[in-house]
Amino acid sequence: MAGEAYDQHDSILKTFAIKMDIPITLLESNKVDGNDPSHQKLIEIQKRLYRYFQKKVPQTKIISTNKSGHFIQLDEPHLVIDAIQTMIAQLR
Repeated sequence: MAGEAYDQHDSILKTFAIKMDIPITLLESNKVDGNDPSHQKLIEIQKRLYRYFQKKVPQTKIISTNKSGHFIQLDEPHLVIDAIQTMIAQLR
């Protein structure tokens, strides 16, 4: 089931049209739930998809963490706050 969701995510990223003049910051969780090999595989797929997107949209900055799950804003709020502050500073 999760693999199907990533297939759909993959097709969206490959066809997504985006303005090239806007900064993008993507926060990526690489935390694996336990020793589940299928979850590790999904993390690797996600990483591949996000790197593909970054190549297609080079102004994309990827911030990765192994300490947070899906809710990075709860587990490591400083990552979100720092990313927002950095983007605001760049736009000034």
